[in-house]
Amino acid sequence: MSTSRRIHSRVLATLATLAVLAGVLALGSSPASAQSGVSPEGWLDRAEAVGGGVAIAGWALDRDAPAESVNVHVYVDGAYAAGRAASGARPDVNAARGVSGNHGFGWIVPAGPGAREVCVFALGLDAAGNENGDNPLLGCANLGGGAAPSAPSPSAPPSPTAPPGTNSPQGWLDRADGVNGGVAIAGWALDRDAPAKSVAVHVYVDGAYADGRTAAGARPDVNAALGVSGNHGFGWTVPASPGLREMCVFILGLDATGGQDGNNPLLGCADVVVASGGSPAAPGPAPAPAPSPSPAPAPPATGPTIGGSGTFSVGVDVTPGTYFATGTDGCYWARLSGFSGDFDDIIANDFGSGQRVVAIAGGDVGFETSRCGTWRPVSQAPANPAIGEGIWIVGRQMTPGTWRTNGGESCYWARLSGFSGDFDDIITNNIGDGPAVVTIAAGDVGFESSRCGTWTRVG
Repeated sequence: MSTSRRIHSRVLATLATLAVLAGVLALGSSPASAQSGVSPEGWLDRAEAVGGGVAIAGWALDRDAPAESVNVHVYVDGAYAAGRAASGARPDVNAARGVSGNHGFGWIVPAGPGAREVCVFALGLDAAGNENGDNPLLGCANLGGGAAPSAPSPSAPPSPTAPPGTNSPQGWLDRADGVNGGVAIAGWALDRDAPAKSVAVHVYVDGAYADGRTAAGARPDVNAALGVSGNHGFGWTVPASPGLREMCVFILGLDATGGQDGNNPLLGCADVVVASGGSPAAPGPAPAPAPSPSPAPAPPATGPTIGGSGTFSVGVDVTPGTYFATGTDGCYWARLSGFSGDFDDIIANDFGSGQRVVAIAGGDVGFETSRCGTWRPVSQAPANPAIGEGIWIVGRQMTPGTWRTNGGESCYWARLSGFSGDFDDIITNNIGDGPAVVTIAAGDVGFESSRCGTWTRVG
C-alpha cells in the first residue's frame, strides 16, 4: 500500500470548544508622548525575521504600577501590526528592578516578506493600572534590508539571576530555538571577578560537548544594569543533528587575572526540535579545559509541568517547550492564537489515546488540554517503553531502524518531523489492515501509531 498519502488522525477544527475570556488589545493610534508620571521602561532583546513574520522578545514595565503587566504594541513599516501584554515570567527583570509580577513578552508578529522596519512601544500605566498615554519606544529594527537595527530605548535592561557582588559567573539565556541544522542560542554572561573580560560559554547537546565561543558581543543593556564595561553578549547557531535535542549552556568562570578558574555553572537548558537542512556555522574548537559541572549535564529531575484539564496562557501559566503526557482514552489538546473561542484561534490540535507529545511555540498565546493528565518536559519521558498506541519520541523512546507489528483493523502510522500538530509534521504515513512494517530514519523526530498493537524492531 502506498505510503505517500497524507492521511492524518489529528483533529481538525471540528470539535466545539468552550468560550473563554477574550484578550483583546485596543489598536488605537500611534503611541503618544509622555504627559505625567514615570515613563515605562524595558528592552527589546530580539527582533528577527522568520518565516511568516518577525520574532520579537523582551520586557517592559511601568513603575507607576510595577506589579501590573503593560501592553506592548508593534508597528511594521509605520502601521500597527499586533499587540499583547508583557505577561511572561522574567525573574531576572524582577530581581534587577525590585518588582513583582510578570513583565516579559515574546511572539511572532505576522509580516509580509521583504525589508521591514519593526518598532515596539510600551503602553504606560497610571497608579490604578489604567493606560495613561505615556507610550515610549522600546526599539526599532530594520530587517531584511541590510540596515543595522536602530538603538533601543535607553531604559534599564534585565539583570543577572545572581545578585551583584558574588564571585560565581552570572548571565541569562535569552533564546534557545531549534532551527534548520542546529540550535540558535543567544544571551549574555560575565564574571564579576574579572568584569571587563569576556567569558567563554560552552554548549552541550544531549550531554555531549557541541560547541564553545566567547561572549564577546556588545550588550550595553547588561553593562548599564551591572555597572561593568567590556562585551558580554553571545549568539550563534550550534550545529546539531535533526530530532529532539536537549541543549545546555555553561559559563566558564574567570579569576581576577582573567584566567579560567574551573567555576563553570549551568546557565540554562532547553528541549528543542532540530529540523533537517540548513548551513549553520562550523563548531568551535574542542574545549580545553571543558566545563566541569558536577555531575555532568543531565536532564533535570524536575521541570515545568501543565497539570490537569483547562485553558492556559503561554508565557504566564505555560512555558514554551516540548511536552509529553501519558494520557487516557480521548486526550484532546489545542495550541491557540487567541482566546476568542473562535475556531480560527486553533493553530493545531490533536485527539487520541496513549502517550501524546506537543511542541508549544513561543508565539502561541494559549494551550487547551482535556483528559490528558499532566504534561511534563520530554526530557522526563520514559526511555525504551513498549511502542504501541500513541506518539513516540525517536532517539529517546525509539531507535531508527525497521519496525514491525502484527497490526489490526485500520492500523494507522505516521513518521513525524516535529510535534507541532501541523500537517507539515507528517513525513509520510499509511493506514491498512493486518501486519505493517515501517523504517524509521535517523532524521525522524517522532512516530505516531493508532490501532496497530505493539511494534517491535526487526532491523
